[in-house]
Amino acid sequence: MNPVSKELQTKVWDIVRPLTDVLGFELVDIEFVGGHRSATVRLVIDSEKGVSLEDCAKLSRAVSERFDAEQTFEQPHTLEVSSPGIDRPFWNLASYRRAMGRKIDVVLAEPLGKATFFRGVLKSVDEKGIVLVPEKGEELAIGFANIRRAHRTLEF
Repeated sequence: MNPVSKELQTKVWDIVRPLTDVLGFELVDIEFVGGHRSATVRLVIDSEKGVSLEDCAKLSRAVSERFDAEQTFEQPHTLEVSSPGIDRPFWNLASYRRAMGRKIDVVLAEPLGKATFFRGVLKSVDEKGIVLVPEKGEELAIGFANIRRAHRTLEF
């Protein structure tokens, strides 16, 4: 059970969101971890051009200054800022669009033919779904309603 109050979660969101907007990042997630003696606030950010270590440090400094100025936390806290990671599932239309032209893995809720897993290049994205060019076979139009999980493919 997360001991962080809804009020504190809202306050943190209200502090962080304008800073990410000004710095050109999309705020993907805020996670609160910890207990009564200390807390960790994890911010996950993304952008069209990706997220560098310097980007994370820049946002961390800006957020820390605001947290301190507004005395956001009554207890000691740790702030972590990171990118979503290459294998994080796509969470919105923008995250799919950032993967255009790249290889992705898609797990379906209902099979297309006999398969529920496809790997291929993401050809296009719109509000209804995606077009995938699989490694084998013809391109597939897949509606978002049938996508259980999709993420970039790790390639070495």
